[in-house]
Formats: sequence, C-alpha cells, structure tokens
Amino acid sequence: MKHALLPTLLLATTSIAVADEVSLMFRGSTGYVAIVRVDAADGTTRSVPEDLRGIQLLDLDVVGRTTVSCLEPDCAQRVAGPSGSARLELPSGIALHHFRRAGTQGTTFGFLIVADGREPRVIHEQDGVGPTRDQDPFLSHVAIDPGGWSVLVATSLVAGGDLLEIDLRAAVVHERTRHLEPILFTRSGMGLADDWGWAASRRGVLRFGRKQGDRAQFAPIVGSPLPSFWSGEAAPSRNQAFVITTAGSGPDQLSPWIFGKSGPLIAASAYVGPIGPAGYLPMQEGGPYMAISDDGRLSGWRQDAVTQEGYCCRTLVPGPLHTVEVTADAYMLDTLDAVGIVGFFDPTRLTIAVGEREGPGIDKFDLYGLSIDDLGALDYTNTTQSSLDATVPFLSVPGLSPDGLTWIPEAQQFVVYDDGAETLVRSPLNPGGTQTMLTNVKDLDEVSVSGDRVLLNLRRTNGGQVHELYSVASDLTGNLTPILTGIDDVEYRNPTSDGLGRTLIVQTHEVGGEQVWLLDLTTGQSTALLPSLATTVGTLRFDDGNRVLVETFDAGNAATTRAFDVSGPTPVLTWSRALELMP
Repeated sequence: MKHALLPTLLLATTSIAVADEVSLMFRGSTGYVAIVRVDAADGTTRSVPEDLRGIQLLDLDVVGRTTVSCLEPDCAQRVAGPSGSARLELPSGIALHHFRRAGTQGTTFGFLIVADGREPRVIHEQDGVGPTRDQDPFLSHVAIDPGGWSVLVATSLVAGGDLLEIDLRAAVVHERTRHLEPILFTRSGMGLADDWGWAASRRGVLRFGRKQGDRAQFAPIVGSPLPSFWSGEAAPSRNQAFVITTAGSGPDQLSPWIFGKSGPLIAASAYVGPIGPAGYLPMQEGGPYMAISDDGRLSGWRQDAVTQEGYCCRTLVPGPLHTVEVTADAYMLDTLDAVGIVGFFDPTRLTIAVGEREGPGIDKFDLYGLSIDDLGALDYTNTTQSSLDATVPFLSVPGLSPDGLTWIPEAQQFVVYDDGAETLVRSPLNPGGTQTMLTNVKDLDEVSVSGDRVLLNLRRTNGGQVHELYSVASDLTGNLTPILTGIDDVEYRNPTSDGLGRTLIVQTHEVGGEQVWLLDLTTGQSTALLPSLATTVGTLRFDDGNRVLVETFDAGNAATTRAFDVSGPTPVLTWSRALELMP
C-alpha cells in the first residue's frame, strides 16, 4: 500500500542581507538542532521558525561515492557531523541534510537544505513506517543531478517502494513511480542525468524523463535467456549517456547488461558468473568495480569469487561481443588476481588497478590502461610501471602498496599514497611511471580542492609523526606548499571551501578541544578563528562568500555561532544560547 506524503514545507527563500539578519543552525551532541534568525549587528533574536522545531539530523550519503573520484566537479561531498549525522555539499552550493522529527502526531522523516544567503528550509517530509511508525522510510543513499539542483530519493519497500525526484530550487516533488506496485530499490543503483534518470531495482531497470509528469517505466530487454535475478547494482558512464548493470539467473550467475536513455537493455557479454558490486562507499572500498565508456562501446567489471579477475568487453559493434579476461595468465603473473578500481578516466581507455590479494584489499598493485578495437584486438599498457613491465605479459610483482588513490581532474593525474615506501606520488594516464611528490608520509587522510589548489591532509613519519597540511596547484605543477605545520597530538578534519581558494578546517587536539582555521591557499596564510579551544566544532560554512560562520558547542549543549569577515579574525557577530532539546 502506498503511503501518503505530507505537504512539502517551504520557508522564506528571499536573500538575507548581511547587514540585516542571518539564519543560524545550532545543533547539540544529541543531534537535535535549533534554527533561528538573529540580528547581524547585535545578535538578538529576530524570530525562531516554529515549523523547524524538533528536528534531529541523521546520516546521509550519495550513490556513486568513491575515494578515487571524489574531486570530480559534479560530485557531492559528504561531510560528517555530530552524533553520526552527515550532510551533502552539492555542486550548486546547497547543503542537503536528512532528519527525523518526533511530534504529537507521530514521527516524520525528511530533507532540509541550507543555501548561501537563504533560510534553511524543509523540502520534503513524510511519515515514518514500521509497527510504531518511527522507522525511516527513505534509503540511506540519494542520487544528485550533475548541477546539484535535484535529488532522487527512494523509499523502502514497506514505505511504498517509490522513486521521488525533488527539485531543490522549487521544492517540487515529482513522484516517478506512484503508478507502479512497490519496488525494492538498492543503495547502489540510482542516477540522474541532465534530462533522464534511472534506477536498477530488484525487478529490473526503470527509466524516466525529468519533466513534470514524466513517469518511470521498466526498460524492455533484448537477449536470451531473460534474467530472473536483478542485482540492483549499476554504474553510469562519465557523461551519463550509458549505464552498466548486472542480472542473470542468480547472484552467482550474472551477466553485464547496458542501457541508455532509450531503447532496450542489451546483453554486454556472454560472460556468466559472480560479478562484484558497483563498489561504492561505504559498502565497499577501493571501487568502483564496474564501468562503461561514454560511447557505450567498452565496459569493464570485476569478478567477485575466490579470485577477483578483471574483465573487459567491446559492445555496441557489429559482430561478436569481444570479452577478455584481462587478468588471465596469458597477460599477467598468476598471483596478480586482485582488481581494484575500474573506471574510464580516459574516455576511450579502461583503467584498472591490479595486484596481489591481501584480505579484502590489494597488497601491491599497478594501474593499467587498456582498450579493445572492433575486431577484438587488445591494447594493454602499464600506467604506473612500478613492476618495470611496460607491456604484456606483466610477469613482475608491482611495487606500489596502496593506501590512498585520488583522481585529480584538472591535472588528469592520480595522486597515490604508497604506504610501503611511505611516499606520495603522482601518475599521469599515459604510461610513464610515477613522480615523487613527498617522502616520509605516514598516512594520507584526505585530498580536497579549494579554488585552483589541491589541499593534502596527511601525517608525517618524521618530526614526531605529526599531521600537516600542504597545498599544490590543481594541475599538480610546482612544489607542495606547507599551510599548517605539524603539532603533536593534533589532526585535521572537514575542510570546507568557498571555491575561491579559501578553506575552513577543524583542528582537533587529542587533549583540549578543537580550533578552526581559515586558510588562504593562494597566499599560504592561515588564521585561527576561535579565541580559545572549543569542546566540539559543529557547522562550518561560508555565507555569501564574504563571511564565515563557525558553530561550536560544549558538553552542556550550550551552542555558540560566530560570524567572521574573511579579511580578519575578529568576529562581526557572536550568538550564544542553550539548546532546547526537543523530545
């Protein structure tokens, strides 16, 4: 039975003048929040929106998130918050939150957005499910369109098994599957392109246009035998013109299938066997494990069995479907049977990481690039060449021990942390090995982008194994520049950028609380914003690009938000209050 939707709640969306008032969101250690409007001059309360009382923030994630592709310009960034909550920072500049609210009429769940210079607003809310109606009706992962202006949400089977597309600007909900019986969706099978969307469910593949009134329909199938089992796993091409999914007669008898905006699903290969998941965080690390090229003519996937062999297939061409086991003994040393990332960082060539198995991961690996022409001929080269084998057969064990791999789009290079050699290196797509960026690296915690700089949050092996921040040009030219040098028992988290080279980051002391730094990566200047260490730092955000808002709270749930001008460390507004925790 379908569940009724609550009316979508809209708050005022007019811009808030910096000199007049500002909206602040406070949250306590329990995850509850209070949203107020205050006078920007003296911090007095202007109003407290009653419709936003009792909100408790929850965890939220995005379909398709991987460590290697986290810096792509159309990717949403997941930012962890207090009490297990998390928000998504979208390419549009909108922050998307998921929440629950317990009231006299029962528990509801929904989504809240915060945009620069605008009021927080609830964009969708509906009843909880389960025997006591207090369970979340939504899947934990949502899909975001390339611009970050719409979100695709799936409900659980007991909540109706629906797809809802929400326009974040207009807060309009498009119910794409209300005409269908409840459908079992997964956390790894949804997507939104510019003009169409899809969901690889347990009943088949659904597609829909993105206009008002467009409804999802199951895609027809071409091929034999017809699948009776659908994995619900899917991976789109980088331009989102094609999608690869898996289906077959059972979970260990799967084949790859491809589809686009129109036309039928097409069998991509005669392969039948155990194909791995899409490889998205947090369910799997080291992914993605499936990929398809922008023109749909080349696809790749990882076999998920005793060995993790890699496969590549030439599709959408006349004649036979050429499928190659690219980790077979004819091409590689037989101990090289663990496949990591599978992706098209070059539109015409598949990149895979292959090495030796160590538990669920890879002990030693190289990156390889390959393609298959229309006649089935394989072009196969070693990109990083740590094994010194440049071309097939690859008979030497690679030397890279991966503990971090990030694609830098502007540079068209990978940044690789080799924890065996304790070295940070970079590698272009064209075969040519690696170049050392930094030695004596104990851990690489995070890589982020701010303006035209890449920020590297890492820990050193020398000088007391301290955490440090470095930046480098986003095309990876020039030297690394130290931004914050190491201090004992200190680490960094949650970098937040304004897109202009300015970044906020939390500095956590093992004993003594947290500090917030405003970093100007273009000049290398760093400024501590708080007068003393806070117990915990909550929200960091830039407001209209000219001011930063920093929220802190102590163990007693007394919250303080300070607004700073980016040109100096003196707060232009300070607002404090004890949180009223709602039942």
